[in-house]
Amino acid sequence: MTLAAGTYTVKCYAKAATAGGGAVAPGYVPIVSGKAGTYVYGSYVNNLSTSTWSEVTYTFTLAAESTICLVVNNSKTPGKDVLVDDFTFTQNK
Repeated sequence: MTLAAGTYTVKCYAKAATAGGGAVAPGYVPIVSGKAGTYVYGSYVNNLSTSTWSEVTYTFTLAAESTICLVVNNSKTPGKDVLVDDFTFTQNK
């Protein structure tokens, strides 16, 4: 998606899908000339459990109009399956 310069927030809920926990970090990747650039992530939410949904948020600022793809990174440590629900994306006013 192509977005105007500004501040944006992604928010979702995550929990581990299997025993062993999980960790996720929301973020985005800029797209330039049809190719993915360097991924940008917020802080990881670690120690996800199978019994409780954890809120995950990331706020970022784009200095200029940009084309991006939103992502949720599933950390290699512990590298277990995760569930993501109720994903929202808003522009901050």
